[in-house]
Amino acid sequence: MRKLIGLIIVSALLASGSATAQQALTCAATELFVCNVGIGCLAGETGATWVNVYPGSKEYERCDAKGCDRYPAAFVTVGAFTNIELAGRGAFAKLGPEGFFSEVVTATMTIVSYGKCKGG
Repeated sequence: MRKLIGLIIVSALLASGSATAQQALTCAATELFVCNVGIGCLAGETGATWVNVYPGSKEYERCDAKGCDRYPAAFVTVGAFTNIELAGRGAFAKLGPEGFFSEVVTATMTIVSYGKCKGG
């Protein structure tokens, strides 16, 4: 009977841990800067895009009014921060304490944003 109770407790803990790991974080910029060669960085408008982070499935989703694009991502935790690398996408992000979020995206310009994440 003790083994059965122990198995039930362990199963419940594993199930609750995986449910939490699968929950998404939704991150939105509160500050955004657009940087160009020869011009430097200028403040940009926030609110047009947001990010959903899925630590359990190791995926990263960038969204705007047209929809979302989901990518596989590498998650590396160092101390209180988690670095998220999007191989071949010209983007990376960092998650930190109290919902801190930063993202750098490159194309013909570089966009640097800072904000907060909710959920999880």
